[in-house]
Amino acid sequence: MSFRRAVKLACGFAGGSAGVFACAYLADKHQENSLEVENNKPTATRHIFLIRHSQYNLNGSRDPERTLTPLGREQAVLTGQRLASLGLKYDILVHSSMARATETAQIISTHLPGNTHTHPHQSSSHTPGSKAFLLLCQALQFPPEGWLRLGLNNGSITWLTVRPSGRVALRALGDSGFMPPDKVTRT
Repeated sequence: MSFRRAVKLACGFAGGSAGVFACAYLADKHQENSLEVENNKPTATRHIFLIRHSQYNLNGSRDPERTLTPLGREQAVLTGQRLASLGLKYDILVHSSMARATETAQIISTHLPGNTHTHPHQSSSHTPGSKAFLLLCQALQFPPEGWLRLGLNNGSITWLTVRPSGRVALRALGDSGFMPPDKVTRT
């Protein structure tokens, strides 16, 4: 699967609880001109991070009231610090209109290197996590119903690697090992 296709899948399937994406680059961005793309095959390994939103106020009756809890803000800081420790250059894509996803992305982006770019994208999908799980299943060529057996902690990181050949590998699924045990939740 090409990097461009993987990003399109990420944007097309994102939503719900895993609406924050960090795309890391180890080389310059892919050229937009299709002729240049054909003549210049990718040589860089790309990394796509799917980040589940942090813990939020479950008592809110409407989305604007479902903001992050104090613990959720701590989780987002820890996630941002973990991503920063990888030393990669990031573009942050938010593919959700949910307050908890956009707030999580804003906190994470403050901990990433100065060359971080945030690209909000509003989505009306509110299916908790299912679309991001579908992306994961499709990228790994697993049956799409496999997402029904997946569950992730708040603020966790799922890491996909896309090789220049288009081969996709799962490096981490729902990693929250960088958080102290008393900070790990699932809502």
